[in-house]
Amino acid sequence: MNYVYGGADAVHTAGLSASDGANTISFERSLAAFARAALRHGGLTKVRMEVRGAEIAIFPTTPESAPVLGGEQLRDLGAAVARHVIEAGGGSLALEREAFVVRLPE
Repeated sequence: MNYVYGGADAVHTAGLSASDGANTISFERSLAAFARAALRHGGLTKVRMEVRGAEIAIFPTTPESAPVLGGEQLRDLGAAVARHVIEAGGGSLALEREAFVVRLPE
């Protein structure tokens, strides 16, 4: 993820991915868009992206960023497009406590 709002140190990633489908590049760009939206709309300087196979958790998710990431408020075109890409590719999205969880198709 080279193009993240807030600089290269703004997003910390950990874990391994099990996804290697045809949509990998689109999914990676979508995850970067969600990370940028979490930073921008959450008033944060850093977020963590934890990868567990086909599940990626972005946290923390703040009360300000949750509606943007969840699609309830259309305030970030990147997050809106990312949502469409993930869901059209067979994935799903959910807010779970302080995390925004993206589940990619296996």
